[in-house]
Amino acid sequence: MREAGWTCHSVLGVGTHTHGLPALCGRPDLEITLPIHPRHAADVLAGIVEAFRRGPSAGGPLPLGVPVTGYIAGGLPVVFAPAIQGDRSVLRVILPDPCGRLDRAAMDPAYASQWDGTLPARAPLLGRIEPGQEYGWLRAN
Repeated sequence: MREAGWTCHSVLGVGTHTHGLPALCGRPDLEITLPIHPRHAADVLAGIVEAFRRGPSAGGPLPLGVPVTGYIAGGLPVVFAPAIQGDRSVLRVILPDPCGRLDRAAMDPAYASQWDGTLPARAPLLGRIEPGQEYGWLRAN
């Protein structure tokens, strides 16, 4: 993290997520919950971080809850969906199913599970959530 300004790691049964993006590029940290190899998830996250830092969206608004391209190799679309991870707000990276679908209702069920626990696209990104703080149905312990 000292050299790159950010890091990512995997948690068994949870997924792969980043730390350090708010300070590095003013974006929320990211998470991938699809159960893919941690190296692949880290590569996807690294590509997105690079796009955040130098790509066309650098510093600009980031579309939430809708398919966007230009963030991962091969031009595949992804969706950035607000979510809560532990005591912080993150953007969950929703990856397409093998047929390229991102709509939860149309996706292969194993891929649609990525949407579980996401918040509406209009949800504010809160940063850290303090014990006792509430956000809609969520209450931090």
